[in-house]
Amino acid sequence: MVSVCRRSLARSAGRGDAGARGAGTRGAELLPPQERAPPAEVSGLQAGAGLWQDAVYCARDALNHISYSHAPYPVRADFAASHSRYWARLAAPGEWLTGRQRVDVAAEVRQAPQCALCRRRKEALSPYQVDGAHEAATGLPEVMVEVIHRVVTDSARLTKSWFDGVMRQGLSAEEYVEIIGTVVSVFSIDEFCRGLDIPLNELPEPQPGEPNRYRPEAAIDDGAWVPLLPPVVAGTPDADLWEGAMSGFVIRALGLVPDEVRTLLDLNDAHYLEVNKVWNVTRSPQGTLSRMQTEVIAARVSALNGCFY
Repeated sequence: MVSVCRRSLARSAGRGDAGARGAGTRGAELLPPQERAPPAEVSGLQAGAGLWQDAVYCARDALNHISYSHAPYPVRADFAASHSRYWARLAAPGEWLTGRQRVDVAAEVRQAPQCALCRRRKEALSPYQVDGAHEAATGLPEVMVEVIHRVVTDSARLTKSWFDGVMRQGLSAEEYVEIIGTVVSVFSIDEFCRGLDIPLNELPEPQPGEPNRYRPEAAIDDGAWVPLLPPVVAGTPDADLWEGAMSGFVIRALGLVPDEVRTLLDLNDAHYLEVNKVWNVTRSPQGTLSRMQTEVIAARVSALNGCFY
């Protein structure tokens, strides 16, 4: 396990110089406070600190194992384990994006808050009044950068007409969903690090290969912007996603790319609660917070983020 932080001069948010495909399953050791390394100095990670240059990143090992042993607070081992599993998957080809594209999506997630166009749009009465070019950190197509930056910086004001516009530029619904799933996962893990006041995890080295382009035959038009999986997936190739009927659109929204649902559920188990326990209000997440405390915090954060729900 690597628990040291090293300086990255890469404009594209600190790509690694070593990597190998593999699902990391080891979590961080829970060390007593007196045995913990002090938090590494953070430079360039705060908002408005330039284009993520000269930033400090937490290095991961060759198998993308992530450790939080350097955090100033005790961190449950399941966080590091789930984040390691995701980092390994992030580097690998997905269902519609290559490993290179997926890691570049992660780099753009980190670049978006520094983009001058995004800042001007955020300050405007309407983002659609402001034209210009994004300050991209990668070679991703402009339409992909637009989706990533807008979702990260101004998601509350996205409209169906905006979505139709990016579709007309050649982006497929499947690519859109995989981008959204990647943005959500990377941003969640990065925010976890910011909440602990520790450097962001160094991005993994992309792995070679092509996406498998799997599209679930069970996907249906259920009134959303993109096709969804039906509430019941029993008897389909994706029956492992959930049992019984799933009414939550938050989960079904990524169903056009089932692996994004699997990732969301895996991270959800650590960050919140196992999905089959959500509706049981007597069940509390792991850790010291009660269910009521957890929901109050979640509701407040959602309100600050302009969450649709």
